[in-house]
Amino acid sequence: MKNIPFRKQLPRLIFLRIPLVNPDSFLEQSFFVWKFLTSKWMFYFYSFFTIIGISLLFSRFGEFIHSFPNFFNFEGISTYIVAIAVVKIIHELAHAYTAKKYGVRVPKMGVLFIVTMPLLYTDVTDSWKLPKRSQRFAISVAGIAAELTIAGLCTFAWAISNPGPLQNIFFVLSSTTWISTLLVNLNPAMQFDGYYLLSDAWGIENLRPRAFEVAKWWLRKTLWGLELPCPEPDASKKRLVGLTIYSYYSWVYRFF
Repeated sequence: MKNIPFRKQLPRLIFLRIPLVNPDSFLEQSFFVWKFLTSKWMFYFYSFFTIIGISLLFSRFGEFIHSFPNFFNFEGISTYIVAIAVVKIIHELAHAYTAKKYGVRVPKMGVLFIVTMPLLYTDVTDSWKLPKRSQRFAISVAGIAAELTIAGLCTFAWAISNPGPLQNIFFVLSSTTWISTLLVNLNPAMQFDGYYLLSDAWGIENLRPRAFEVAKWWLRKTLWGLELPCPEPDASKKRLVGLTIYSYYSWVYRFF
């Protein structure tokens, strides 16, 4: 058997997907629960208590921040790991249920290893077949919306609860979701939700490789004066600038 060159094996080592379950049947049978949780009245419920929770958080922000050192121990780190796992399961289920809402098949859910770091993933590849960009955007934003809902409700619960184990649980869940959503999931530099949201917002499939080609074209043209054809001939000047800025930001972020 011929040996596979290391260069061809490298992407598999960096991005390794391990499918664990086929959730399609479960999603269909339990969809009524998700439909209730995402109804208009539940949205008003979430929004009301989230606004109150954020208002209370600002008035006690110092106390919230100073709670972090209390969890810099084995028990605290273990608690955070469990909280992150629970939140990410809900995050992925939000993607899956929203995909089912629009009739998209969800054949796989599993674990994705990025340079040995485990992450959950949901296969909603068929969402690109949807005719409306708004539907694809809804699937991409569903995980973030679920996390923000958890963050808002747990922030409110933390603010009104008395010091003790229950308040600690609310603190861990709220801080975990605020940080993971605002600093990780919404960041388009990595191929998480923020990346796909930007791709849907711009209406550009395969955003990263196409943006990188534009950035390399601009560098060759600016630094060496090479008059090469633009890789995106139909794009406006504003769009080319946006793609170039996105590429530079992504390169710098991923380097550090």
